[in-house]
Amino acid sequence: MDGQYVIQDPYHDYAIRFMYQMHRNYDWKAVCFYTNTADLRRSFRSYPQLRDPEMVAASYRVSDGGLPRFIDHLRTAHDVRAVIPHYEPAVRNAGLIAAGLGLSWSQPEVLARFRDKEAMKAHLRRTDPSLRVNVSQVVTSPDEAVAVAAGQGLSRYVLKPNDGFGNVGVAFFEAHSPVERVAAHWNGSPSLLLEEYVAGDEYHCDGQVDAQGTVTITDVFRYHRGMVNGKENIELGSNRIASTSPIFSTLADYTVRVMEATGLRRSPFHAEVKIDEHGPCLIEVAARLVGVKTADVVNFMHGGALDVFEVAGHYYASAQPFGPLPTDWRAYDSRAIWQVASAVNRTERVFNLQGVDEVEAMPEFLFWTERPPEIGERLHRTTDIFGSAYIAVVQGPSDDVAAQTAERIRRLIRWNGNRVTPAQRARAAASLVDRRVRQLPSAAERRMVHYP
Repeated sequence: MDGQYVIQDPYHDYAIRFMYQMHRNYDWKAVCFYTNTADLRRSFRSYPQLRDPEMVAASYRVSDGGLPRFIDHLRTAHDVRAVIPHYEPAVRNAGLIAAGLGLSWSQPEVLARFRDKEAMKAHLRRTDPSLRVNVSQVVTSPDEAVAVAAGQGLSRYVLKPNDGFGNVGVAFFEAHSPVERVAAHWNGSPSLLLEEYVAGDEYHCDGQVDAQGTVTITDVFRYHRGMVNGKENIELGSNRIASTSPIFSTLADYTVRVMEATGLRRSPFHAEVKIDEHGPCLIEVAARLVGVKTADVVNFMHGGALDVFEVAGHYYASAQPFGPLPTDWRAYDSRAIWQVASAVNRTERVFNLQGVDEVEAMPEFLFWTERPPEIGERLHRTTDIFGSAYIAVVQGPSDDVAAQTAERIRRLIRWNGNRVTPAQRARAAASLVDRRVRQLPSAAERRMVHYP
């Protein structure tokens, strides 16, 4: 039986990259499983690779309670050699599947902590008491949140889902915030994570851990955050930090210590860290590649010498050394690289769009990691990282030039800025009908075995 690997919800560019890599390097096929029927219908047909018998051995639907039965089926029906957690929600399931199948990559306790923010920070405090980690505690009611913040003497604190990602459901409170304001955010959740607020700029530091636990840093970016639609801390872009910068060294040294303390092996990582007057402090850490297609930006900055998908895929499949990562720091430091994200101020359908051609003609423009909306597409009011209308990657000889380019892009790209004509409304309506037709269950979806 030919080798296979398991991948969850692979309707994502990262997943397709890994699928091509596994096919090319090992001649392995994917065993795909899908956990959300609505997402499956919305996205499955956008990726023809998911229906290619040369790439895919089998496809299944698996509900939350069906994973143990699915693992039993994998054990008897498939020759699984690896699991690939290409995005955040797949991390814990990947660990459980690897453990259930006895794969050498298995690290279920470690990966479970990466999906439990309180457990991770408690583990870091125990493992390396000298490592700065902010106060964090799961709370089960607004009253408890207010009491814990007061008891810890916090002047400001954050509430967010303990297993969340993408800045979804995050809110900030002052020590004097009334319990009614906290309750308004609570929205019926059984519990939330309360964390001490850390001031200063926020960065992300990414890299790879090998089979021996050696940590290699590949990049550092500074986030651009702002107030959008009454929500604090919304991401509006980021910029590369040069490897020659003292900030880079500070973050790299701190992140290496964090990753060593996590116990992670054979995995890429994405750490979010703030720096204030007391130095660096971990905000969150993930056992996966940096998201929102920034992995492609990292590869580009290293001049194409580095392929983070190739490195990560190697360690998902094997404990053998990859060798030194082929980073190119001269290329990385040769120019300023910025990502430019646009917020959406109100939910609306796109009837006309201006400025895309002008942006793509700019000498500073490199590529989109999130393309501007299509005519007929419905944009939703931005409340988190997934609400960007577009994300452009630009370059310049300096951060000042890149910043000016970012502002020009935001001025140029507009939707519904001109009078909406009857022809535009008709075109948008036709696009909507086409989208709905594409979301009807396909024959391939109907044939999938379901593990409820």
